[in-house]
Amino acid sequence: MDSIRLATEQRMVRPRYERGDLDARTRIAEAFWTLIGERPYHEVSVLELVRRAGVNKNTFYYHFANIDEMAATIVAQTLDNDAFTRMAASIDALGSEAVGPDDARLNQAFERLGLIAGNHSSPALRELLKNVISKSWCERYSINLEVASAEDRVSFEFALGGVLAVIGMRPSHTDDLTFRRILSFGLRDDVFQRLHAIARRTQTTA
Repeated sequence: MDSIRLATEQRMVRPRYERGDLDARTRIAEAFWTLIGERPYHEVSVLELVRRAGVNKNTFYYHFANIDEMAATIVAQTLDNDAFTRMAASIDALGSEAVGPDDARLNQAFERLGLIAGNHSSPALRELLKNVISKSWCERYSINLEVASAEDRVSFEFALGGVLAVIGMRPSHTDDLTFRRILSFGLRDDVFQRLHAIARRTQTTA
């Protein structure tokens, strides 16, 4: 029994990398984004992930229980980073002038949002993105959906669905559908006038 336990512990030791190398979780995350850009989520395998990441299967299972847990973790971390927060602030406040044409971090964040919302994603990942945007809107505009009328709920879902659909177009329109250009279309005003109106009514109701 001791020999079995020792062997298990040895397998679970965190792999070592040379100084300057990306750590295993980062390598796996980068491989995931590359693969989901190339093929549908349901075709992504652990074997292909670890091959692209340059790690072994034991390393993958040290960090994640399965593909779904890995994807949910990576997507949640992407939606929680400061680039996503800055993106939301740019939409809300200054419009396209808030985003420089060479703002690499915002462009990468938008690219990855497109992969989550697009055809290569999964229903669970799209739902995660939807919930994060919904929560962000409710907090930013003090919208209380619990007291919202049926009309306001429909209006909110209409705006949310439209934004998700536009984001999901990004992977197939990489040259002409940048984050900066979307802000210049005027869609921002349509969406956020709707949200402000819902906010006013739900605050009055509350």
